[in-house]
Amino acid sequence: MSSKIIPFSINNSIVNLPEGYARISDDIENFTVKQTDIWVLGFPKSGTTWLQEMVWCLANNLNLSCQRSMLEKFPVLESKMHHHHSDEYYILESIKYCDDLPDPRFIKCHLPWNALPKQLRTGEAKPKIIYIHRDPKDVVVSMQNFLNNMGFSNQSIEQLSESMLENRIMRGPYWNHVNSAFENQKILPNLLLISYEDMLNDLSSIIRKTAKHLEVDIDENQIENLKHHLSFQSMKKNKTIAVREIKGEIKTVLAKGVAGRHKENMSPELISRFEKWENENRKY
Repeated sequence: MSSKIIPFSINNSIVNLPEGYARISDDIENFTVKQTDIWVLGFPKSGTTWLQEMVWCLANNLNLSCQRSMLEKFPVLESKMHHHHSDEYYILESIKYCDDLPDPRFIKCHLPWNALPKQLRTGEAKPKIIYIHRDPKDVVVSMQNFLNNMGFSNQSIEQLSESMLENRIMRGPYWNHVNSAFENQKILPNLLLISYEDMLNDLSSIIRKTAKHLEVDIDENQIENLKHHLSFQSMKKNKTIAVREIKGEIKTVLAKGVAGRHKENMSPELISRFEKWENENRKY
């Protein structure tokens, strides 16, 4: 994965992205969005993989035994901008792969609102969109665990926290990402916002809310079956979701699936800095 981060000016806002974004920026901007699409959005390590599996199952008649990998059935639009040690077409040519998917297309994107495809950003097309957000302190802890586990980085919690707090984090600034989603929810009925913490605390309610957004009928027995499938014990055993091959090695993608891990990994002083930063920047 490319390590050089560049602050790109995209539609009058700064976004920190790898230099490879320059070669796909026009393709992202002009990507054709379909009304039948289903999009999952969110800042990295906010719970998008968990949400993807829930969304995919709801929209596919609760098919809980699909053997296709998550990246194959629900690809990340902008994957091509990274330098990947992979020969998978859905990563190396992610934009064309997404474009060629059969309807309904399931697409994930970690880009902030101002960097999304124009038709999605402006509301010209109105597919189903679900955006997930999470306590940014836990985002940093999860990101540090993921990057180190994948062999992409060996940054400490303190180093990654500084990148977040100083708005140098990949796909940041963080608050531009999250606040813009909340602002657009006010005017876009096709956009649903949910939190990672709500999924942990009351998964049944989130399943019902998401099913309603997707216009899917689901009964209580199906909800219980889906809840079991989405439990982290079950997810971590599911090789189509929980593992990824990097440089010939099998790596675990999922972590612990809990809230509040920052309390075990950050000093009180660092937590205090984050809380001040949150209070100064949160607009919802």
